[in-house]
Amino acid sequence: MHRRSPLGQRLLVLGWFLSAFFLSSAPLVLGVIAADIVPAVGGVRRSVPVPVLVLALMAVVGIAVVFGGALERLVERLVTARSVLQRTTQEAASALLLWLLLLPLMERGLGAAVAAGVSIALYKAAELVLDRLNRTGADTADD
Repeated sequence: MHRRSPLGQRLLVLGWFLSAFFLSSAPLVLGVIAADIVPAVGGVRRSVPVPVLVLALMAVVGIAVVFGGALERLVERLVTARSVLQRTTQEAASALLLWLLLLPLMERGLGAAVAAGVSIALYKAAELVLDRLNRTGADTADD
């Protein structure tokens, strides 16, 4: 007989999912804030309400995750030599995808480019920190 999980367990899973989504959206949000602070760059369109902006940024993260992996594999096929050129091309393709996804939310293309650049830099910094923490945790587990 199938037993349904209690409401508390379902809410806990939903809470973990939403917190992971909000946490993974944080660098993108900071990138958009950085583009919005500089007046000449062109921040968020005034016609975009804040709740729509929040949902759109979470959707951008989801789309970037889904299509980012496929985009990296495509670049691997096109640039066959494993080199700095391949990695640079992958990063440029990822930045272009993020720029295209942010373009409808921003007043100007420059604002989308600044938001994409800042968020990619923050993602890369977070990736380095998480890798270092993972290595440190693995070293202490081996001892």
